[in-house]
Amino acid sequence: MENDYIYQVSAVMNKRPYLLVGAIAVLVGLLSRCSDQKPRSADTRGAAYADATSCASCHKTIYDSYATTAHAHSSAEAEEGTVKGHFSSPLNTFHFANGTDVVMEKQGKELFQAVKVNGQEKARYPFDIVMGSGRKAQTFLYWSKDQYFQLPVSWFVPADGWANSPGFPADHPKFDRVIPSTCFGCHSSDVKVREEVKGINITEKFERREMIAGIDCQRCHGPAAAHVQYHTENPADKAAHFIARMDTLTRQQRLDACALCHSGLKPMYKPAFAFKPGDKLADFIIPTVPFPKSRTSWTYTATKCNCWRPASVSCKARP
Repeated sequence: MENDYIYQVSAVMNKRPYLLVGAIAVLVGLLSRCSDQKPRSADTRGAAYADATSCASCHKTIYDSYATTAHAHSSAEAEEGTVKGHFSSPLNTFHFANGTDVVMEKQGKELFQAVKVNGQEKARYPFDIVMGSGRKAQTFLYWSKDQYFQLPVSWFVPADGWANSPGFPADHPKFDRVIPSTCFGCHSSDVKVREEVKGINITEKFERREMIAGIDCQRCHGPAAAHVQYHTENPADKAAHFIARMDTLTRQQRLDACALCHSGLKPMYKPAFAFKPGDKLADFIIPTVPFPKSRTSWTYTATKCNCWRPASVSCKARP
């Protein structure tokens, strides 16, 4: 027995150098594979895009100013700091005409719209995404089974209160309004979505809370990774390279860039996320029959675009 034990120990000791060599070989192989891979972009849109915070290193004044604008807060992940509105009784309840109440509640760090009848809770739905800066209003989305749905109660700033969401009935709450990626196209800078095709049906599938919130600098100036790299390596060169400047675009190009999201809801050939400064709006928007003109029409003064300045874009009414 003792000899067998000594033999087994000796056999293991003799194998140790081979095991060590094998482990080193595996590690070298893994490292070589990693070295062949290109570094991933910090931006989910791809390597052409820079991390949004990198703009602040050279343009801090503009960056800080833009961070206070409605565009920068056009969407957000829902949490206590981003959702406007009351969550304390009695101002946290919206009463529907059929006797159903929707109550805005906090549970730990999560926020919910709870459906109650005669004080008894029937269902609850989470606040996942905020749409709207909160200057005029906010509406909210919840995520379920890879899709986003609009919550039935929104926050309206002029009324300082909760109300039924736009287009929703006032006599009962509904939670089945599907929100497509086109809404994110004008309220965010990117959203993680894929298409699932079954026969003739195409369904969009979203990852929960996977998006770049707000309209960032690159939505209007184009991908900036090359711009950031060049000026990091050439700090003395003050001429802008590899970036779209608004003053180099024609008036029509500037109008097209704004009209992509500020000309009403229209069907689109291509997603708004694909639009780059200088592109033609006609290549994205499907022509539709125009609505009858109202007595007052609004025109944007956009000869000079300083969207990073709060309330810098002016409107003029023409009778």
